[in-house]
Amino acid sequence: MSTSDSPKWSHDTVVEALTAVPSPLKTDEHEEAFRDAATLMQKAPSRAAWRKLAPITTREITRVVEATLKTRSAKRFNSGILFSLKMLASTGTPESAAFITRVVRSGYQPDHYLWSVVLEPFGMGHVAAEEFFRSLSNPLPDRFIAISLLDAANSACREHDLKTHPFDSSAGEA
Repeated sequence: MSTSDSPKWSHDTVVEALTAVPSPLKTDEHEEAFRDAATLMQKAPSRAAWRKLAPITTREITRVVEATLKTRSAKRFNSGILFSLKMLASTGTPESAAFITRVVRSGYQPDHYLWSVVLEPFGMGHVAAEEFFRSLSNPLPDRFIAISLLDAANSACREHDLKTHPFDSSAGEA
């Protein structure tokens, strides 16, 4: 679906788009539908509309990503999965933080550049940032996820008074 073909935003439109995405993703068309549904989320007209969407978008994105990650072809859908994880983080729900923690711990695409945008919301005042950073502090992830985690944690410390930095350890200093 191109931008000009995008439906007018409504709560129901977003919910219908997300619930229609098959899981696991199997085709490029599935990935495109998933990305389009996540893009619709970004068009919420207000923070209140976004909050109203958070529970169902958390559930639906988790459904699709979890099922896709169990397949041998998950790597084929990297950008769709990681973009949807960014949207998931943006919901601000504790469930989104817990799921993203599991994906990080699974070792999924640890060098992908999109991890920086996936983890960015945790540096911007995410309600579950403290627990998220604590859950990834021991052991720390490695590779590019670690750099993205460091950037997000630094932002959370500077701008949102994060109490415990995940790299505040001998492993983090190393």
